[in-house]
Amino acid sequence: TQPDRVRYLQKQLPLPTHTQLDLSMLPSRGADAVSDVLDGILMESLQLHERLPANREAFHRACEHARGILFEVAERKAKELQDIFELKSKESDLIDRLPDCHIQSDLELQSSTLWAPGWCREPLCLARYPKYLKGRIYRMERCLRDPQKDLAKLRNLEPALDALSAAAPHLPAPLLRHAFLKIEELRLNLFAPELRPHEKMSVQRFAKWLEE
Repeated sequence: TQPDRVRYLQKQLPLPTHTQLDLSMLPSRGADAVSDVLDGILMESLQLHERLPANREAFHRACEHARGILFEVAERKAKELQDIFELKSKESDLIDRLPDCHIQSDLELQSSTLWAPGWCREPLCLARYPKYLKGRIYRMERCLRDPQKDLAKLRNLEPALDALSAAAPHLPAPLLRHAFLKIEELRLNLFAPELRPHEKMSVQRFAKWLEE
């Protein structure tokens, strides 16, 4: 219904070149992760994360509303992404200094879920990722001082990782994304509790959520 406005947004997406480059290096659902960002902007402008229009009239009302806030949403998303990639760059400097032990394989596992295709379409991911990345940085700094303490915390996490691994093939994509986010909350509780996780999470709470 607004092809010219969407085309203009595609050409004038307020993402710095270095952020677009960072996005291009990550997996995506569409042609590239920048197109995932565009999808996320359109979905949030239309409020499709909250509810779907029930009829033609509701759809056109949503389109009119989206038309008015489209570039405001795009500016906010661009700022969130820049913050995320600044933190991602900081953690990259730390990774090279880590000891050759358990933490490297666990960080790789965590990265594979954090940066799974479609993350930048989800408002919840963009809102929470800065705290998750800070948690990774805190964890790495502590592991440099005491790897064995980090290993003990990881062993507390493993039952939840095993439960997710068993359940993942049976979860639809939106629920799987929520499961990943709950694991991130659990990681914060274990490795960086001072960052104050967004929700209370434990291995037991996670297992109960999966069962439900």
